[in-house]
Amino acid sequence: MQEIQKLLERYKAGKRNFSGIDLSGAKLDGTKCQIDLSGADFRGANFSEAELYGWQGQEINLSHTNFSHATLENAILSDVNLESAHFCYANLRNIYIDGKVNLADFSRADLTDACLEPKELNQTKFVGANLINAKLGRCDHSNTHLDFTDANCVETQFLGSFIWANFKNSNLKAAIFHLSNDCRANLSYANLSNLDLRDRDFSQLEMVGANLNGANLTNANFTGANLQGVDFQNANLDKVNFTHANLRDTQLEGAIALDSKIKTIWKIVHQGANIELLKTADLKGANLNHMDFVWLDLRSVNFQNVCLIGANFNHANLSGVNLEGANLTEAQFKKADLSRTNLSQSNLEKTCFLGANLENADLTQTNLKNVDFTHAKLLGAKWVDAINPPEFLAGFCQAYNNPSYELLEQIQESCKDLYHESCSSDPYEVFLWETRLRGDFTLEGLLKACQHMQEIPIAEFRWAYLDNIDFEVLSPTVYYDSKLQAEIEYFRILLDRLDIYLTNLKVFLLESHRENCHFIIGNTPSGDYLGIARKMSYWADTYWLYHSNPIFREEDMTLSKPQNKELILILKNAISNIEFLQPNSESFVWEISEKRSSLIHNLLDTTRAISTHNVEYVFRKTGYITIEPNDFVMKNLSHLRLYRVGVVWLHMYFVGQTRNGDWIVIRTESSDS
Repeated sequence: MQEIQKLLERYKAGKRNFSGIDLSGAKLDGTKCQIDLSGADFRGANFSEAELYGWQGQEINLSHTNFSHATLENAILSDVNLESAHFCYANLRNIYIDGKVNLADFSRADLTDACLEPKELNQTKFVGANLINAKLGRCDHSNTHLDFTDANCVETQFLGSFIWANFKNSNLKAAIFHLSNDCRANLSYANLSNLDLRDRDFSQLEMVGANLNGANLTNANFTGANLQGVDFQNANLDKVNFTHANLRDTQLEGAIALDSKIKTIWKIVHQGANIELLKTADLKGANLNHMDFVWLDLRSVNFQNVCLIGANFNHANLSGVNLEGANLTEAQFKKADLSRTNLSQSNLEKTCFLGANLENADLTQTNLKNVDFTHAKLLGAKWVDAINPPEFLAGFCQAYNNPSYELLEQIQESCKDLYHESCSSDPYEVFLWETRLRGDFTLEGLLKACQHMQEIPIAEFRWAYLDNIDFEVLSPTVYYDSKLQAEIEYFRILLDRLDIYLTNLKVFLLESHRENCHFIIGNTPSGDYLGIARKMSYWADTYWLYHSNPIFREEDMTLSKPQNKELILILKNAISNIEFLQPNSESFVWEISEKRSSLIHNLLDTTRAISTHNVEYVFRKTGYITIEPNDFVMKNLSHLRLYRVGVVWLHMYFVGQTRNGDWIVIRTESSDS
């Protein structure tokens, strides 16, 4: 302690040369006062087992000090400023250092078993230093422009960032570049050229722009590494693992023992989504992140276990494609065809399926966190053990031991290659509605499952939705801004007046191609459900298409209640002066029921947006009724009915109940007029 006190007094008096001083085991505590020894000369000094502590940002200032040839074995330098300090040829075995070590020089120092965890380590030299089994860097800090030329880095642990590091002629045998996925080095732009890097583990590392020209990388592991812009020219790549590695802009010219599979994937990455290469390539483990597959027919491509983060598949045809185990985080599938696609065990977090067709897709054990399924078609999709599924999918998890599956498969087989006769030929698709999981079958449930119907929050509809609505969606025959604005105001007035007499108002949108219907439901004072909508227009000669069989209406005694009769009269008077501009409209239609499902069924029937019919036959090819499949369906399904959704362009749903209470849905489309 006396030696330390004398040192500080001599420094304060202006002395700077302390070469050869013996301060072994000394303790210098900067917790009580600021200690400044900057610019001191400690060449050849003995600081072995010394302890120098700063405190909470109050560093001991040793910047520009000279420790060359000094001994600091087993010393602790904590929260110390060593910027521009010199440790050339010093004995730093098993030393611990943290603080600021920018621009320091450790050339040819012995740092065996040392632990350097500085907060700042930039432009520091380790030229010719011995770093055997040393731990260097911190996971949460950036270190740049370090020079390890000729350094002995056998079993050295490199943590944190080593951007622009120079490892020229260094020995990196058994060097460790990551301890875990959260604690790994960043070797971006590092110079690793001509080094022996056999068996090194570079997995998950950031190595953007690194120079590996001429390096021996036999058996090296680059799994998941970011190798964008890396120079592999003339490198030995024998048995290198590039699984899920980013090969964008890499240079492979002259590489030795380059695997043909990796070369093909590299071509795909650099040339874009080349269908011919995609068809023939072994893509297992490929990294195709952020690639553009828009509008491509990919039905013959196998994407199993491929990394496709942020990839764009908008409008692509992926029907029946294998995407099992793929990483599709933040991928885009807007209006893509994913029917019968295998997405099991894939990561779909933040993926967008806006308007996509996912019918009969397999999403078993997929991660569905924050997935956008807006307007997606989901009938028949499998969701067993899905992770983070949205609430509306809760009833879609199918049980494979359900006996209805055998019947489902038989009907699917019977209608293979059959098409519905209309202006175009449309195939049939068959789905199962499991009552045990989805609850009782209702028209409302079917429309929601098929993404035909959505609920719009009342406040959102009143303001944001109406303010931004497409006039063709609101009223297809209104083409002028002034008329559109009037139509919007009528909707707001309607809501305001209904709000006086009904509670729990909800607005629904029924969508079918471009023929849309808005309807409003709410609770009456008696607790019943009342709905109001406008009738949809139709051509006079096609009236029969939209005229439902009355046996399918769901009637109860709600309308006979005096209070409900009185309420309807009051509401009719309240909105009698609201007139919409759509031609052929018969103003408002009303329905009232004790059950919401019955109300929605009857209201949509009355609006002519949906009609319900008896079923005489289901399957047919153009001009022919196929007898055997029809007989099979009629024999095995009861309570058969046909829902026709739309006005001109129709969605056709043939629905029947199985013997164990489930429902089979057979869907096709029609352009009848």
